[in-house]
Amino acid sequence: MRQASPKLATIPPMPEFRVAALHYRFRSEVEYDHFDRAAPVSGRLGDFDCVLEDRVLKAVPTEEYRDRDAARDALEPYLRNWEQAAFLRPEAYRILFEYDRSDVVKLDPTPGSVTIFVESIASASGVAGNATIRRPKSTRRHFSRRSPRPRNFDS
Repeated sequence: MRQASPKLATIPPMPEFRVAALHYRFRSEVEYDHFDRAAPVSGRLGDFDCVLEDRVLKAVPTEEYRDRDAARDALEPYLRNWEQAAFLRPEAYRILFEYDRSDVVKLDPTPGSVTIFVESIASASGVAGNATIRRPKSTRRHFSRRSPRPRNFDS
């Protein structure tokens, strides 16, 4: 007696994505440094074209990254260097780039379909956890029309 051959299920291919942009909040870690009126700054950090405007850094990759973690791993060492370089300036700026969200697009999307990422929902709904560490108040105040820039930030 002959056995029936098992039917092979066809598995649809996994959709492919690419990171279109990473967004970071730019803030000072001390209350006396204000960059609210700073002029926009643009340039390149590694494989990213960056614009810092209205306390938001938007980094658009010039190379293709298929997931947000790979893109963040490529960009964030440059951001940490920027933070450290700002602190080493005479003004000793204490700045921080906090990851906010990423724009991820589907390559060759199916017409009429929409892909929603959990990160987008959490960001839009404001669901997040934060910790705040406060320093003692200081009488020193800095107001700057320019955001501190790293040495390797090519304009």
